[in-house]
Amino acid sequence: MLSERRSLSCVAFHGFLYALGGLNETSSLLSTEKYDPTEDTWTEIPGMNVYSDYLNAEVFDDTIFVISRYFDKGHSESRVACFDDKENRWFVSFFIVQDCTITNCYFRKALGSESFPVKVTAILRMLRRVVT
Repeated sequence: MLSERRSLSCVAFHGFLYALGGLNETSSLLSTEKYDPTEDTWTEIPGMNVYSDYLNAEVFDDTIFVISRYFDKGHSESRVACFDDKENRWFVSFFIVQDCTITNCYFRKALGSESFPVKVTAILRMLRRVVT
């Protein structure tokens, strides 16, 4: 990776591995990177439009969704950001009024399977309607 980070989230998307947000030694990161396994190279891509200390990224409906929780001066906020790789930009981030806990999603079968847990799929469909 180009930047050292921890507490990040990673997703595989369109043949690349995306490393999103997280923390360095002193602060939250907006920076994001993608890894090209055929070229064995990391490339910086546009940074997220929200700081993300605790986050989970998932690919749904050809979009990367980042659901995060950010702590600042004693309070926390839950946020959503989306990445469009065709336009190479982050778009529509919004606050989740009801604070939420971030948990990892998982595949029930092998990577590439269409079998997401039903609850996660329903949540991502709801978010997709909100941001479009």
